[in-house]
Amino acid sequence: MKILELEQASKKKAPNQPVYYDLAEVFYQQYDLIDSFYIFQNPHGQEEMSESDRNQIKQLYGGKKYHSCNARFAPGSAMSDQYFCWVDALQFIFIRNYQRSEIIKQISLNQFPTSLFIIEFTKLKIDEESAIKDIGISKGNFLVAIGTKEGRILIYRYGSVSTTRLIHTKGGISFGSIVSVDVSGNGEHLLASNETGEIITYDLLKKLNEEGAPQP
Repeated sequence: MKILELEQASKKKAPNQPVYYDLAEVFYQQYDLIDSFYIFQNPHGQEEMSESDRNQIKQLYGGKKYHSCNARFAPGSAMSDQYFCWVDALQFIFIRNYQRSEIIKQISLNQFPTSLFIIEFTKLKIDEESAIKDIGISKGNFLVAIGTKEGRILIYRYGSVSTTRLIHTKGGISFGSIVSVDVSGNGEHLLASNETGEIITYDLLKKLNEEGAPQP
């Protein structure tokens, strides 16, 4: 940038003329690539892949455009080197450590994800008598709200050691796929919108305290 500034300064016609930069010229100086991940390289988490498996995956997912491929960093500092990513063509949420360039966990949903929101579990006001009271004590536990193409919202507790599904909405409450999900600052309410233009608010914390025991 300094070199460009000096070059521009030498071309100025007036002392107060502003300096202009062409972003195309400084792109590679602005950003250094740390990691690159192709979400369809091993979409089903197979330990070993044959040439036949690779060809089958290429036939299923190759040569197409996916407008809903998303990635999101985990909040806080406990997972600062990791992010969550998903695409609505796969029934998984991938957690990737971009510093090590590897997938560290893959959550199987049995539904197609369309949106996701993450909040640290320690921010939730869980009742003392709740079945999930002890979950939020350890650092690095997150509540993950996932909207799906089937119109449901899945609530997971994600941790570095284990991941469990806590609750989910019933079918028929939302008509059409979930477009976005959000959770209030203390985890009390969950907000969701769907593709038919409906916006729904749920009493998330109450439901977690009543029925938040981990599900298989």
